[in-house]
Formats: sequence, structure tokens, C-alpha cells
Amino acid sequence: MFAQSPDNYDISLEKYRVGDNNSATAFQTHSIQVKVLSQPLNQGGNGILRIHAEYDYTKMNFNENKELFNDMEHFHSAKLMFGYIKQLTNPKWSFMGAVIPQLNSNFTNGISGDDFYCDVLAVLNYSRQKNTRFSMGLAYINSRGFPVPIPVLNYWKAYNNKWEMNLGFPRVNLIHHFNNKNSLIAFSEIKGYNSNISEDINDPAFKANRKAQRISYRDILAGLEWQYKLKKYRFKINAGYTINREFKLQDKDNDTAYKFDMNNNFNIGIGIGIDFDL
Repeated sequence: MFAQSPDNYDISLEKYRVGDNNSATAFQTHSIQVKVLSQPLNQGGNGILRIHAEYDYTKMNFNENKELFNDMEHFHSAKLMFGYIKQLTNPKWSFMGAVIPQLNSNFTNGISGDDFYCDVLAVLNYSRQKNTRFSMGLAYINSRGFPVPIPVLNYWKAYNNKWEMNLGFPRVNLIHHFNNKNSLIAFSEIKGYNSNISEDINDPAFKANRKAQRISYRDILAGLEWQYKLKKYRFKINAGYTINREFKLQDKDNDTAYKFDMNNNFNIGIGIGIDFDL
């Protein structure tokens, strides 16, 4: 789905890295996600409230203008996801909504109102059969660089308990389940991150004398992922190659002040999910 539902594990840990390949910057991200609440809201159980908390730490290694960008090497993101899922009167239809307030910044000068971002998602799901689902709706994903409402379209289908296909945005994948433990996933996705810069950066090289007040980073990548499930644990590792990369500094109007020279490169990610049956 456009805004992927959080892992159905009590705790998920992930690490993701993209090398520089003579690019201006290399990125490394560490994430932890915790399930806070999953609670039916009525006796029939067809409405569920879910709350997840997530913290991301991103380390940037600059290969150019290191002194100028010294305060931009460490970025943090703390967010809460409030999700609601409800089966509608017609059992083939369901509604999913999510509000995700968050703080994204390097926090070199404390916390300010400019550090606050909020993503919103509203989607209708139609399942003619148990093994198919079509989703449509709207999303406002400011933290990924889309500060306007955009349409959501997604199609998911499962085949014979061995194959799954997902066509959507920001991720397309094809999954083969070898057995109950091992799965192989071919995927293509967009990874993105927008964040506030606590203290404005000025430099004569910046376009139109604009101040650098925000960062905008996006990768389009494709790769393979292997998942292994063992009782209450799920392990995964993925590797791929970026197809397109963009990293730029912006002012508060989202106009570009400076654009980094980014080359495509290999990337790798690992993760573990743990379910405590809470």
C-alpha cells in the first residue's frame, strides 16, 4: 500500500545503507519501531485502532564542503502512527486511515515548530475474493517530499499460497514463499526523507542566494529481499541498486538552494522483527 502498514511485530529493528560511489554523500539509517496498541473499538471487532512509535537515525558522510555541512551529519526522526481500520457494511469493502505526526530535524538548536511534519492517509479497500485487494484513496505525505494530496492506487493478489504480487506506490513487489519460513521478494521502491535544518546554512554557491533550511532526499531502487521466520522472530536481508537519486537543500518554500551530485550505487538492508504476544 502507498503508506505501508507497520510490521505486525511488537518490535522491529532495521538498518539501511547506500554507498557513495563518488557521490557527494553516503547515507546510513537505523530504525526502531514499536507496537504501542492494537485495540478493537466495538463489540463486533470490525473497527481496530493501531498505534505505533518509530525512531530513525540517519548518518550522512559528506565528501564535499565538509566544514559547511558539518551540522548536517546527524538527523533524527521521531513519529507516532495512529491508524484506524474498519470493515464497512458491505464485507467486501473496508476503510483504512492514518495520521502520522513526527519531528524531523538535526536538532542542533533544540526543537522548533519547523521540525514538525504530519502525514495523512485515507484509503478504501475492495476485496472481491480473499486473495485479491484493490485500494484507492488520497495521501498527504509531506515527510517524503509530497506537500500536496496525491492519489493512491494499489493492487494486491495472492496465488496458491506460494506467490504474492503487489502493484502500487511507493513499492512494487513479487513474493515467492518457499515454505512457512522462507520467502524471496523482488521489489522496486522509492525511499524518501524530508527534514528541517535547525540552523539555516548560507553560502554564496547557493542558488539565488537562498538559505538552506530543509533537506530533501529520495532514492528509486530495485533489488531482492530474503525473509526467514522462526517462531516469534522474522529476519530479513535485502540488496539492490539505486536507479535514480536526488539529494538537495531547500528553503522553507521548498525551492532548491543546492543540489548534490549523486551517483547510483549498491545498497543493503537488514532487519529483525520480534513478537512477544503482548
